[in-house]
Amino acid sequence: MDEVELRLLNKRCCTLANQSYKNYIKKTEDSIKSNPKLFWSFIKAKKYGKSNYPCTMTDGIKKSSSPREICDLFASYFGAVYNSQDNINSDLNVSQWNLICNYSLELTAPYLSKDQILKNMKSLDLNKGPGSDCFPPLFIKACADELVTPIYLIFKKSLQSGLFPDVWKFAKVVPIHKADNVEVVGNYRHISILSTLSKIFESLVYPVLQNHLNHYLTEWQHGFVRFRSTCSNLTLFTETLVEAVDNGRDVDVIYTDLSKAFDKVNCVLAH
Repeated sequence: MDEVELRLLNKRCCTLANQSYKNYIKKTEDSIKSNPKLFWSFIKAKKYGKSNYPCTMTDGIKKSSSPREICDLFASYFGAVYNSQDNINSDLNVSQWNLICNYSLELTAPYLSKDQILKNMKSLDLNKGPGSDCFPPLFIKACADELVTPIYLIFKKSLQSGLFPDVWKFAKVVPIHKADNVEVVGNYRHISILSTLSKIFESLVYPVLQNHLNHYLTEWQHGFVRFRSTCSNLTLFTETLVEAVDNGRDVDVIYTDLSKAFDKVNCVLAH
């Protein structure tokens, strides 16, 4: 291959690459309604680059630029804010603890069928990534007919024994920046990417739990309730506020927040 031919091939490759990139841009723009996640992921990547994390991070005491040490800083911080079962009940006195433990909500285990499991497997979102088990939704969906029987047996055994497989409790933890200095690990919250199989199990159990607990939740509950959200909560609040103002009444509002709320869930009570 002479120099002239090499230059021609290089020019052709550059032309094809540019054309492919333009086609990708066009596809991304056209998918804004059907797949907005793809569009905004592209915008975010163009805005911040390949990584949103700074090269150097600190926990307030130690500072590091090593990827492994930065991961250790995050692991130490996320582990520190989590309340273990050893100290999770320290704020409850004996009478309160006995009252909670003696309060029983009878619940019948959900009925599982292979057809329902197969349906949930084939409706997996292929845009989601794999969990710690490295099995992507694409694999589970493509092999659904072959996997449905062993998965059904595992799910059934889990419900009968009341035990959740330990391997499904492992997750890939991703730090998400909340606010303030991006170099401080304390300014991040974590999300856990669970395995696809545990998500399928949740999709089968969750509707049963939700329908059962709806009878015990107050009508004013908007968080984590189907068809309700912060929007529905604000709509009712605005309606109450406008009505009070129209009638010349005062309105006092108190906002509270639980710091690291999901890390303070009482696992003993949940059991």
